[in-house]
Amino acid sequence: MKKLQKHKDHLRINLTKAEEEVIVLCDENDILDKENWRLTNLIQKEHHILDSGGKHSSESIKGQNLKRKSSPCPKEGSPIEKKMDFYDAAGSPRKPLSPLLHNKLKPSTQVVLVVASEMKKLQKHKDHLRINLTKAEEEVIVLCDENDILDKENWRLTNLIQKEHHILDSGGKHSSESIKGQNLKRKSSPCPKEGSPIEKKMDFYDAAGSPRKPLSPLLHNK
Repeated sequence: MKKLQKHKDHLRINLTKAEEEVIVLCDENDILDKENWRLTNLIQKEHHILDSGGKHSSESIKGQNLKRKSSPCPKEGSPIEKKMDFYDAAGSPRKPLSPLLHNKLKPSTQVVLVVASEMKKLQKHKDHLRINLTKAEEEVIVLCDENDILDKENWRLTNLIQKEHHILDSGGKHSSESIKGQNLKRKSSPCPKEGSPIEKKMDFYDAAGSPRKPLSPLLHNK
């Protein structure tokens, strides 16, 4: 019982720690969501500025070269993918499409790429927190199951001990009642009356065990 109680207390402590860890992880996850949302808005604003600058430069080029046919630029994906297209898998900058566009977009691109790298780090940290949160929730479930098992075992042992105490108490009552019954029988047995055959037989023997002398005959008055 003591070992089970200690193990149960230990499980309760671990359960409390796991619940606190889950709360901390949830708070950190909310903070990362807010930071991710903020950085996404920042990248979208930077992308809008870059797109507007590219449109102005293309319009000026069209005005100077009216005879040249301008080919439409292909559509790209999300704002983050647009900014990351300037860098390859190794992280080195790709060659710009034209020197004019490269000179105009280089400072803003660097800022956007820094923000994008920070977003990647935050995303990795967020994924790591989600994994830890899942593990903590699974640990809480396991601890709750073990706690339920210990509660049932504790209840079973408590009932067993109570039954044993009841058996011991009932056995003591029966023994005391039997002793009282024997005493009552002894008290209720009648004492031998005076002049009974037993006393008559015992009168012939003294304390030493020798037969007593018979009484002298009574004298009659003349």
